[in-house]
Amino acid sequence: MFVLPSLLLGFGLSILTLSYINKGLFDKSMGLDESPLPSEFAVMQALIVGLVIPLFSSIAPIQTALSKNLNDSLDL
Repeated sequence: MFVLPSLLLGFGLSILTLSYINKGLFDKSMGLDESPLPSEFAVMQALIVGLVIPLFSSIAPIQTALSKNLNDSLDL
């Protein structure tokens, strides 16, 4: 429920932060023409890690809730 908004917010803030740091560290007189945007491979890695970790962390609570009857699962 909170994973997708946090991923989108994280990507947006990371691009803004990378742009700000890139402008502060490098200037045009250095002759570097580096883009502050992450590569496609870095984006894929971040998406996989950002989606897989919450998925795996939700398995144990779901299995525990399913092993009980409905009243015991909802009554905490």
